[in-house]
Amino acid sequence: PSGSTAIESNHAYENSALVYNFLHDFFINNDGLSKLVCWQTFKLSQIEGVVNGVPSLHVACKFSTNMLQQASLQKQLFAVCLLSHLAVQYPIQQTLQACNEMLQWAISQTSQLSTLWTLLSLESLVRISKAFPPLVDPITRLLVNQKKMLSKYSAGSIKQKLKVYSSDGSPVGNPGNPQQMIDAAFQKITTDILVRMKGS
Repeated sequence: PSGSTAIESNHAYENSALVYNFLHDFFINNDGLSKLVCWQTFKLSQIEGVVNGVPSLHVACKFSTNMLQQASLQKQLFAVCLLSHLAVQYPIQQTLQACNEMLQWAISQTSQLSTLWTLLSLESLVRISKAFPPLVDPITRLLVNQKKMLSKYSAGSIKQKLKVYSSDGSPVGNPGNPQQMIDAAFQKITTDILVRMKGS
């Protein structure tokens, strides 16, 4: 990168660090505000940076599953994405339990669960499977159930919903075939399992 680009990147990094440090201290000194901030939600693309940069946000695993009870698809997607990054950053028993609760909720809601929820949560589910291999089984069960549900809908109508839906204020992009999207998630999970087996 050019010198000016490198300087801009460095300034952006420093600014982010300042914001994260402020939020960390703010959450520690103001009990309950981390929950308020998360319930308001913010861009999914920002969650990873916030989780990595604000250690005090680890408490979010205590209330993130409650967001799944909300009718808002945006809040539900936010909760799953948040949990997935918490799983990677804090692969501890408390996070494992929260992720398992989320999966049991999703499995129990198979017939009512939004198809969009599943398709837009695929990256998060793959992330959780890597952080917690014991959860591969319920994740696989969820995806198998949802793939069966997809057969009730036309691929075209689902793809159109994916194109127009936005939790970040911008289109999702040009999604592939919904069935193929789930198959790709299966492939990523399987590949990770094989890599782990070879490394053990």
